[in-house]
Amino acid sequence: MTEPPKDRPTTVLVAEDEEGTRKFLCAALRAEGYTVLEAENGGAAERAAGRFGVPVDLLVTDYVMPDFDGHELARRLRERFPHLKVLIVSGHIEEESVQKGVLEETFKRGAAFLQKPFDAEDLARKVRAVLLTQRPASTAPGGAGPSPPGGAAGER
Repeated sequence: MTEPPKDRPTTVLVAEDEEGTRKFLCAALRAEGYTVLEAENGGAAERAAGRFGVPVDLLVTDYVMPDFDGHELARRLRERFPHLKVLIVSGHIEEESVQKGVLEETFKRGAAFLQKPFDAEDLARKVRAVLLTQRPASTAPGGAGPSPPGGAAGER
């Protein structure tokens, strides 16, 4: 498989159910020059990606959403966009990682993680790192992602 063409701006799909956080994410990403699609949940994200007509390069998604979680959204979107890179954001991960192994699952699925709260600079730095280094799980050897904790895409 070849990488998506770079003769167009990078397209980022933001899926976040909390409106204030979603608006912050979108504004910060637009300020960095990205084309941003905005969705309030997983279903809306799927619809937005389907209507846009250009491949989505990066999914920035909350882990916990009302309809389905960020991992499931990434799985569904990667069926249409095999080179999709993924950044999971969450403010609830400490409890969940102890109970469900969320961080391990995030990296296993070829996604990066950013703990809330964060500022626009943290987000911009993380997005640049993910876009430069992350290979989707579908192209990584053994399905393992390239974003281990402490690695380039795992830094804050």
